[in-house]
Amino acid sequence: MHPGGLPLLESLKMMLQQPIVNVEELGEGSGQPLCFLIDRVRQPDALAKLYGLSHTPEIELIFQQTEFSSLRDHSPIWVTTYAQSEAARLAASLCSDRRSGIALTSADPAAALRQARRLCKAKDPEGGFSLVRYYDPAFWSAWAMTWPTADLYGPWSCVYTPSGGLEQNTWRVWQPPDKATGAEPQAPSVSRETLLTFRVIRWWYWIKSQSEGRAFSDAALPLVIDNLQLLTEHGIEEGRHLVRLLPELGSTAWRERSEVMSVLHSDLPAHKKVTTLEA
Repeated sequence: MHPGGLPLLESLKMMLQQPIVNVEELGEGSGQPLCFLIDRVRQPDALAKLYGLSHTPEIELIFQQTEFSSLRDHSPIWVTTYAQSEAARLAASLCSDRRSGIALTSADPAAALRQARRLCKAKDPEGGFSLVRYYDPAFWSAWAMTWPTADLYGPWSCVYTPSGGLEQNTWRVWQPPDKATGAEPQAPSVSRETLLTFRVIRWWYWIKSQSEGRAFSDAALPLVIDNLQLLTEHGIEEGRHLVRLLPELGSTAWRERSEVMSVLHSDLPAHKKVTTLEA
């Protein structure tokens, strides 16, 4: 278990139990507009690509009309289109690449956009408020599991998150829970459990994106993730180093191996630790 949060296996299991649809099925049958939130930091050419379509969809900047408007040059993009359109195919591809966005349906696109802007700012575990990159598929998954309230969705009928790795054409479906009768509206809030679960899900996406990680079964991933977390705790943080060790991380718990811990606790630089652990 990671301290204070869901057990590793439980958080992964909850995510993997979400229904799956193919990319062509996004919004299909709902009769509602299909909207995408795309991270422009991870997809700097997104606007140019969208405006280059034969039929330009409705495009808004999420940070516009919010207190983060000064960051508009880095604002995520809001795209309103329909299922199976040219714009939907491009937006879905942008979201899937580099874990860069999510999709949703809503009967009221204007209200849906207001909800997207509302979620940008949330109370954080330190008692202050933070800008939230909830359009990161890994973060949305963690937030939906640890703050399972209708207030997270507002007027959104459902949310779709792209899968990683070999599952590029599949998306997970997140349905809002029923709103309790007479319940007071809750302001967006991110808990420590959300952040811990996000760390787990982010590792899952990273493993799935690596060719060396594709052989792992979902059942093996909690052990792999715990071993990866151990390595980062001891200064081995660069992706190129972690990839070299990844094939060895699915068999035993490295925290329980004295020879591994001796290397990790040593004063060797990170690349020397990696070379020693590979031997």
